[in-house]
Amino acid sequence: MEINKHLVWHILFHVGMGIVVLWLILKSFGIIKTPFWLEYGLPGAGVVLGIFALYYNLIQDIHKISTGLLVLTTRFDHLENTVHQVGGKVDRLEDDMRIVKIKLN
Repeated sequence: MEINKHLVWHILFHVGMGIVVLWLILKSFGIIKTPFWLEYGLPGAGVVLGIFALYYNLIQDIHKISTGLLVLTTRFDHLENTVHQVGGKVDRLEDDMRIVKIKLN
């Protein structure tokens, strides 16, 4: 599902930019002769569509990075707890070895 959403926004971005490029080409050859409000409405809509698509992709990438950092932080916390437990067991083992050493002497 995530791949399809991502693909749709990429397609929308390219369609928006395609509209702007097509308009620029047709306008430069004099094929499009429109009133002022329509002359800038179509490319403006294409630019806005492209900006929204780019914004959506940027937000999705930031979300992926923040999720990855959250997972990394959680794993680091678990690792820290495990190291602390191992340290406690090593201390206990050292105490037991001292007792054995005392009993042997």
